[in-house]
Amino acid sequence: MLNLERLTTPIKDTHRLPKELPVVFPPKERVILRVHPQSIHLVLNHFQHHSMTQKEDGSITMTLMLPPPLHAEWLINILLSFRSGVVVIQPLYLQDVLKNEAKKILNLYEDI
Repeated sequence: MLNLERLTTPIKDTHRLPKELPVVFPPKERVILRVHPQSIHLVLNHFQHHSMTQKEDGSITMTLMLPPPLHAEWLINILLSFRSGVVVIQPLYLQDVLKNEAKKILNLYEDI
């Protein structure tokens, strides 16, 4: 945050929601990841307290309940930041989204 200013006048709470409106939580979708042993610490920085199963090779399978990935660009950005340390097992369409993003990145460097 830049150019912060301290206010001398109090802030009035004029935007209250009517009490009759119910709180609506967005639907969640199961996302299953396979995490390479060297990337576990990175993934745990973002996704804690989720179902995890350790595999014999030291990797983990993590099950997350998250907003639908196509409506959660932040999730796609985070998954791409793990590079090759994380593989999406489910949902299958999220694999396609990540493949397409990787292809776009590769295309940026083809003529260099």
